[in-house]
Amino acid sequence: MALAVFPAAGHAQTVTAPPIVGTSGSTQRTPPLVDLQIQQSIDQRQAFEQLQRLQRQQDRDAVRYRPERLEVPVMRPSCSSSVHGSSLSSGCR
Repeated sequence: MALAVFPAAGHAQTVTAPPIVGTSGSTQRTPPLVDLQIQQSIDQRQAFEQLQRLQRQQDRDAVRYRPERLEVPVMRPSCSSSVHGSSLSSGCR
């Protein structure tokens, strides 16, 4: 009964796919565009991280050789005034 419904079921059929254009005859396989973009992104990230490490090291080196304390002249007033109750007293040197 199965032979009447599917007459070709008893015979093996071979299906072949057509060849992909550009791949036959080439010995070197090029990676897909997505893989190239991923690799380029990885390379850019590594270069960025290396640049960041270099800049951080330069910043640390610049801070390391800075003088401990800058000497800045300070002007102090020569006159002072104080309030005691309701009287104001001032003293100048």
